[in-house]
Amino acid sequence: MQKDLLDLELQNDAPRTSGETLLGIDYGTKYSGLAFSPDSIVTLPLEVVPTERLFERTQQLVDQKNCSKIIIGLPLSSDGSENENCAAIRSFSSLLQTLAPVELVNERYSSQQTLGPKNKRCDDLAAARILEYYLS
Repeated sequence: MQKDLLDLELQNDAPRTSGETLLGIDYGTKYSGLAFSPDSIVTLPLEVVPTERLFERTQQLVDQKNCSKIIIGLPLSSDGSENENCAAIRSFSSLLQTLAPVELVNERYSSQQTLGPKNKRCDDLAAARILEYYLS
């Protein structure tokens, strides 16, 4: 597990190409959020989809928006260890490698730090925050 965390840190420090088109994902057990960055500067929330349709919708968006990379949030625990959701996210990210390169970003508390309208899913806003983490 320690090696995985090191790999994650290295990915977060990897040089970025300005102008990359990025797709961000906040993966959830029932619903997942999608966000987009057309230029590696601006991040835009796109939509919330049922997770059962996430691969199909991701494939459509990668093609439509010509995304060069997919960024997925990995919800590490406060001590930096992986929790039960991380295995599902790593498995899903392996599937996405067929569409575009994938990078995992520590997204701890991205959903909690995202304020949305009461009683409305804000997973797309959390996905935009994940892209912001990646770009900062």
